[in-house]
Amino acid sequence: MGDRTGRNVRPDREGTPSRGFRVPTVQKLGSLLELFIPDAVDRNNTCSHRRLQDIARHLGWDDGTTHRFLVSLTEIGLLERSIDDRFSLGIFAVQLASVYIATDRRRGTIIEKMEELGVRTRLTVEIGALHGGAMVVIASKHGSTPLMSRSMLGERVPLHATAGGKAILSQLADVVVEELCRGKLASLASNTRTAMPSLMQDIHGIRANGLSRTLSEYAEGLCSVAIPLPRGCFGNCPAALACSGPAALPESGWEIAEEGLRDIAACLHDGAAAADGAEAHEETIRDMYGPALREASSGVRRAPHSRMGSRGAGGESEIS
Repeated sequence: MGDRTGRNVRPDREGTPSRGFRVPTVQKLGSLLELFIPDAVDRNNTCSHRRLQDIARHLGWDDGTTHRFLVSLTEIGLLERSIDDRFSLGIFAVQLASVYIATDRRRGTIIEKMEELGVRTRLTVEIGALHGGAMVVIASKHGSTPLMSRSMLGERVPLHATAGGKAILSQLADVVVEELCRGKLASLASNTRTAMPSLMQDIHGIRANGLSRTLSEYAEGLCSVAIPLPRGCFGNCPAALACSGPAALPESGWEIAEEGLRDIAACLHDGAAAADGAEAHEETIRDMYGPALREASSGVRRAPHSRMGSRGAGGESEIS
């Protein structure tokens, strides 16, 4: 099980430090609660309201053990129980999520800018973070275009087929990317990357230019652009901010989206530099946002958005 002193630390498959031991009961609680999280690809895999017997069958537990866990979680408010004996997430989960956002000034700033960008572009703008081998939607502002990405808060979205997911992957070492994505490159639309070499080509391109772009990778006709959000903005895992909408959007709309994302990247850099002037931290931010910052400061305008479907461009996403 590992060294209980906590000295046996190793990186986990998402590139973050992991202790060499786990508490079985907590792991079981996590497995149970995950049943209530929606999955963007396999929507039959999760349900917001479940019966005890369904939960026990899915987890391979006996009814007695399942009942004890469900009652305990209901008593502390993480789950609620309906009059027809169905269980769903409770108000305590909402409180925890609200505190998670409110207790970090940077998170509030990024969400505020996300909402402003959504108003300016009419696109769907979303924030996602790496968790459990997928991108989890943390915040979103739905757009008003004919073709929209409408991910639920908390929904898991594939990394390989979305701009936000690829922006997240661009922050990880190649070996970690391969471990996360191996065997999971499902074809979702005509341009979905289903082979590791093509996905890695996209990721290397994102690292070089600071932006992730996709066209018809997550859904047909859906485009998206995204920037990486560094570790620390939303926990210890990398995150991303993305805009998504129809490819047919007037060019000015996509120009506004890209320029807005570059401005946010610049703002994040300035804020990080002001908060702590540590040279190593600034170097990390500059490495991540350097290309975007250079284009923003020089006034260079990007090529028309119609090029977003080319190989090497970053991804699109329903979660952006």
